Amino acid sequence: MARKIEFDKDASLQKAMRLFWRQGYETTSVQDLVDELGINRFSIYNSFGDKKSLFLEALAHYRETVLGFLIQPLMGSEPAKLRLDNYLDRVAKQLQKKSGELGCMIQNTSLSFIANDIDVGVALAEMFGDLRLALTKAIDEAKKSGEISKSFAEENESGALANFILSQIQGVIMLRRVLKDKAIVLPQVKLLRTQVASW
Repeated sequence: MARKIEFDKDASLQKAMRLFWRQGYETTSVQDLVDELGINRFSIYNSFGDKKSLFLEALAHYRETVLGFLIQPLMGSEPAKLRLDNYLDRVAKQLQKKSGELGCMIQNTSLSFIANDIDVGVALAEMFGDLRLALTKAIDEAKKSGEISKSFAEENESGALANFILSQIQGVIMLRRVLKDKAIVLPQVKLLRTQVASW
């Protein structure tokens, strides 16, 4: 009879995600995971595989939960520019929280050595793709509905505008993480919201 795994796998995955998000892949040891998850090595290996496999599951969990929550406003039924503004507002509110000090797990991982791993690279590209696609679709809809001025819409491709928003947000996230000052967030996001509203 197979040995029963007596722990909540989803709860353990959430803890693993937070640990990797906080410490990064390279500086997180298997013993760190044992201590954080409160389960033994056998249970970790039996349920998740090796450290890299667990990290990939943690990235997938981040994609589903954290990233999914952030981009949810972009999927709504409101006018497209309002959805863009709601997205920026949600990002600002999240960065105001304690977890804002952790930065973005996608960004953190992209700047680490593990990003050179093929499987991790694919996971990161897919997450950036999720965000870029959601932004691009909202911008496309804003163009089609006339919410963005015709001249501006003709001069700027939707993908380029999505990349602009994405790069600005990533910059704010980096400042929040490095300076550890949540007061920096709102003025920067306000400038971005004003600029997007003027399109």
